[in-house]
Amino acid sequence: MKALTGLVLCPLCASTGFAAEGAHWTYEGNTGPEKWGDLDAASKACSVGSQQSPIDITGSIKAQLPPLRIAWGKTADSILNNGHMIQLNAAEDSTLTFGGEPYALVQFHFHRPSEHLIRGKNFPMEAHFVHAHARARSPWLVC
Repeated sequence: MKALTGLVLCPLCASTGFAAEGAHWTYEGNTGPEKWGDLDAASKACSVGSQQSPIDITGSIKAQLPPLRIAWGKTADSILNNGHMIQLNAAEDSTLTFGGEPYALVQFHFHRPSEHLIRGKNFPMEAHFVHAHARARSPWLVC
């Protein structure tokens, strides 16, 4: 819990260095979400489809799903500030089981302000928990 308490303050702190990443993107203007697919070849998938970030969650769907079984460790391997988010890379002992299938917690990160909207409203902060199935080639596509 102490690590999370410290992280709440981290996005407010000035950082002297950021991790290297691809094309620079933002949440508004010429490098905002509507332009992400045009920033570089690796981001092209961000310009097709309707379920890429950021999304506006406008409702819910009622479903009968098996319970999530969360077994996350209490430590992170590393912490990274890439200028868009504070990211904690998970230790290998963190898993989520869904429908009998295990998924490793790869990392979790915080966006400030929130990346996604709920009924058109954004929030001061948002957390993403990124998991990958053992058979998956990549846990996520960044869009």
